[in-house]
Amino acid sequence: MLATYRPRPWLFALLLAVTLAPGFARSESPEITVLTREFYPLSFRDEADSGPAQGVATELVKAVLDEAGLSYQIRSLPWSRALQRHANAPNVLIYPIARTAERESRFHWVGAIVPLQISLYRLKSDTGINPTSIEEATAFRVGTLRGGMVREYLDRNGFSNLIEINSINQHLSMVDRDRYDLFPFVDYALDGVAMRENIDPGKFERVLSLPDLSPVLSISLSGQTDPELARRISDAYIAVQKSGRYSAIMESLIAPSRD
Repeated sequence: MLATYRPRPWLFALLLAVTLAPGFARSESPEITVLTREFYPLSFRDEADSGPAQGVATELVKAVLDEAGLSYQIRSLPWSRALQRHANAPNVLIYPIARTAERESRFHWVGAIVPLQISLYRLKSDTGINPTSIEEATAFRVGTLRGGMVREYLDRNGFSNLIEINSINQHLSMVDRDRYDLFPFVDYALDGVAMRENIDPGKFERVLSLPDLSPVLSISLSGQTDPELARRISDAYIAVQKSGRYSAIMESLIAPSRD
């Protein structure tokens, strides 16, 4: 005589609970969208302005995401577009981004890349352009990257004659063509960017340091990213740091003095 099968309500409840548990319906982790910009030597593409992103910050991001076991695609975008995407979509990682008080609570902060060291520069031949304070500098035409922390800083400090650009690489050619008088630039990046643009770095001179504009450039995840995923990536950053890989990657970042 065949036994009669009788459904057990508790078994269906258990199966339902397991099926609805976080991660059950998604066997694979989500792909991370990685956004960056032209910021030599931290992040850049080859001289033909194509191909995969390179640079020490790029190598660090790759090491972190590989450590976390995540798949990702790195895209280089104009900075204003990258910031907008980062602010409005989940699972978006952006670098190098300045960690500021205004941004602190809006995003998940994975870890630091390197501190910023920014100064105002001019053509060395323009000796009449020689501000000794921020107040004096506001009288000149100043180039600035569209969007981002530096533009906000200039606005807060009374700069009104601003000329916006889409890439920091444009600074050197723009001032060389007399489109503006001063431009903010990262001290350790100017020589390398000039050489990549086939411009003599000796043509430029630092006239005013901006010590109030020195946050840390970091790796950040969009605020809509799942906290558990953000924690996983942050833990991977710590693992990369403790293993010595962070130091090994950053060894190639040399900050030349332009005093």
